[in-house]
Amino acid sequence: MSSTYTTTTVKRGGIFIPLNVYSPSVNVEITFHGDASPTNCNDRLINFKIDGQKNGLKDASITFSNGEGYWVNKITGGEVISIYIDYASGTTKRFYGKIDEKYFGLTMSDGWVFSIVARQSPEVADKTFSEQYEGQTADVVIKDIVDSYYSGILTYANVPSISTILTKTFSASTGLRAFQEIAELAGYFFYIDETNDLHFVQNDGQQNTTENIAFGVNLSSCDRLGENYKNIVNRAIVYGQNEA
Repeated sequence: MSSTYTTTTVKRGGIFIPLNVYSPSVNVEITFHGDASPTNCNDRLINFKIDGQKNGLKDASITFSNGEGYWVNKITGGEVISIYIDYASGTTKRFYGKIDEKYFGLTMSDGWVFSIVARQSPEVADKTFSEQYEGQTADVVIKDIVDSYYSGILTYANVPSISTILTKTFSASTGLRAFQEIAELAGYFFYIDETNDLHFVQNDGQQNTTENIAFGVNLSSCDRLGENYKNIVNRAIVYGQNEA
């Protein structure tokens, strides 16, 4: 008579489950002078970068392939460019601006290339005005500046009531500089969105609770995260003259 014995050995193990790395869909469109509708330029797109900051404007740097001299005499400056980015079909507008710079070049990896630099709402940084306000709330001043000097360029649907009272003179000031000064005086920050609508938000008054950033998922790199101490001083000397 024979007997059969079965033994079981338990060992611990692990299964690697890779992160769901998101790959964004991108569409770059340029409206060339004389065209009624934009042209999708994805077939020649090599890379792009969008930079933005609080109390400032976005700018975009884009590089295209220039095989067969496609871009020669194509850009003359001021063309409207839109960049759409999302994790679906690339229909969410992330940048809207006008082309300021163009460059031709040659690289070992990509051959002949064409690069452009575009700014968001360049008129806000270039067009100057002079105006004086006395005893006006900050939101009234902001809206009057837009209506008087940047109508058709900016809107202000997201400028709330700001109770800070301003008595201020703007002399040969750009809209960008004026908004920066008002934001600092009122304790707000501002930005211009992709539809050219002006937003003023109280410092630490806006939080995103629906999205996050994770390295290796939707963040590929991060550099220059820190502080700049060059403009910090512990003493300031002011020279002037007393007048009787």
